[in-house]
Amino acid sequence: MTKRDIYEVGTLIKDREDIAVIYRIIEVGELSVDIPILNWNLNYEIYYFNGNITIMSHASLSRLISKGTTKILGQMESDELISKS
Repeated sequence: MTKRDIYEVGTLIKDREDIAVIYRIIEVGELSVDIPILNWNLNYEIYYFNGNITIMSHASLSRLISKGTTKILGQMESDELISKS
């Protein structure tokens, strides 16, 4: 995976009918949890505008986008992200 394959912080997505934004990229070793089912290779912390938050792997997000279940809508600027938090 190259740097350009990674979705950027601020990427707006439409996940079925919900709108969300990639709020943080979590790379290997950045988050310590004792949940063996989670794969910490490269993950995204995604904030939905309905109040939900999820952590999704790069592979899962890429697969949903390629299937058309999730769509990239655009990019928020960093100052917009800060004012929303």
